[in-house]
Amino acid sequence: MRNRFIKTLFLVIIISISVFAQPDTSITFDPCPSSVWRVKYYPRITVDTLLIKGNNSFDRTPRLVDGFKIPITWISYPQLAQRIRFTGKVYIKGIIDEKGQLNTILSERSDNAIFDSVALAGIKIAKFLPALVKGKAVPSEVRVTINFSLDKRDIEIPLPTIHIKEISIRRTTCLGTCPAYKVSLHSDGSAIYEGYYNVTMKGTYTGHYSADILQKLEPMLPCIFDTTGTMRSPIIDASNIIISVTGDDGKTRGAFCSSGDRDRINVIANIIDQISTQIKWEKSKE
Repeated sequence: MRNRFIKTLFLVIIISISVFAQPDTSITFDPCPSSVWRVKYYPRITVDTLLIKGNNSFDRTPRLVDGFKIPITWISYPQLAQRIRFTGKVYIKGIIDEKGQLNTILSERSDNAIFDSVALAGIKIAKFLPALVKGKAVPSEVRVTINFSLDKRDIEIPLPTIHIKEISIRRTTCLGTCPAYKVSLHSDGSAIYEGYYNVTMKGTYTGHYSADILQKLEPMLPCIFDTTGTMRSPIIDASNIIISVTGDDGKTRGAFCSSGDRDRINVIANIIDQISTQIKWEKSKE
């Protein structure tokens, strides 16, 4: 009876070893969608002109050559204002001469000083139709309002299809004894291990693996490198994962997260770690 129990226990151990010796490449996340929807803000600049002082017998009041309430292209929306989503208005009081140029600035104020310089520079090159009295162009005093706004739109962004030429994970050290190392897998089946701190294998090692596993990782990659997603910043007192992928298009993409996070990067890192344990590493000659 005892011998039968020992044999059964031994058989269970052997089966367990054979099962866990294989890398668990199951993916717990659904494949990434082909596209994602994101909110984008598009700059829009319009101009209003209000006649302040002039002869009431004007045959025509001054106006922009291109007309009002249309997007203006001769004024640039400041890049910083776009990034921090600033909007505002600039009010300019001046005189439009007989040639349709607003050369004389009498006063200026704005909701936000970030728009002042571009508004003043733009208004000086704007083309106006001058006021007319009895068919003759005459100067006129006007107030020009330049509106800086951002149009909010939902747009569909296609996610890239990435075919792996090389993928690597790097685990960083922490304030404790976290192992720091890097594992790189190439599409030709070659692999490189670099051990840095708190590891038994220090230095550079090479080996080989079955490159078929890369095809199982590829469906997860577009979501990782969707930079509008939820990539986390490194945590100082924690081991962080840095993942880098070079596609067959030659482009290298990178992302990182704390190794305590449960996201696709962590799943991929764990899969590569399991593959690494099955590789027969050989120390590279220094």
